[in-house]
Amino acid sequence: MVFHFYFPAKGEFKHFPTNVSTNGVVTARGGANNMKVVDSKKIDKISSFVDVIHAGTQQQVLDFLRTENLHAGAKGFCWDDMLFMLRDRPFFDKVIAVLAERLIYEPQVWQYAFYHKHDVQLMREYIDMAQPDRLFESLGAKFSCSLVEHDCQDDHDGVWDSHSTHLEYHPLVNGRAHSVGNGKTILNATFRATYDHFLSTMVQKPAPTGEERLALVYYLQLQDRMQEAIELFNSLEEPSKPMGTLRVQYDYLKAYFDFFSGQEDNFKVARRIV
Repeated sequence: MVFHFYFPAKGEFKHFPTNVSTNGVVTARGGANNMKVVDSKKIDKISSFVDVIHAGTQQQVLDFLRTENLHAGAKGFCWDDMLFMLRDRPFFDKVIAVLAERLIYEPQVWQYAFYHKHDVQLMREYIDMAQPDRLFESLGAKFSCSLVEHDCQDDHDGVWDSHSTHLEYHPLVNGRAHSVGNGKTILNATFRATYDHFLSTMVQKPAPTGEERLALVYYLQLQDRMQEAIELFNSLEEPSKPMGTLRVQYDYLKAYFDFFSGQEDNFKVARRIV
């Protein structure tokens, strides 16, 4: 059984013991507790981390953090015991400096960077260490602010890499050359899923990159939307370096599209590239 109570002043007090009664008759009674109430706790000998917190100075706390084995819980060390002290910004800055010097990262300490809101770098460090994959999943394909820069195309294990690998689809030639009805239908389920994901990613970005626009050209021609694909391709900037990113793909499509418009020049562009 736990009792919560307070005293009106310092002095000697007795705590009324627990009584058990049956039919109005006391049948059992606990022992009385004698209590001495003081204005503040006095610790004659500092032997534990809690003693340092309650009886020591801030400098003694910092010295403890600097010299003791925190991972092994030296002298009963526990981060929870000192967290209330981190609301003092100068002390918080000193604690961070000590831990950084010892290459120690403690999430509970770094969280106070959001309490003080004065050090963006510390807040970024916490976000980077606190399971960023879960955070990025909720941010979509691209997100940018003072604390987070996220682009799934740059993630080696991100959504872009796992869903946007370029594949060849069978059959390569669609079974129906002419559209039936007003809508476009993608019969290949794998390509439909890839294309849907590509579009949902693009709408979350301010503008597509050249690489993404070239991917869209590829996806359009897979759907026999050749005129749209050619117009988009012609608007692209040619890769500047001979062996630059997607140079081979760019040349391949340029030669391929020449078969649709290069009859008058005897397919001069395609012949040159080949």
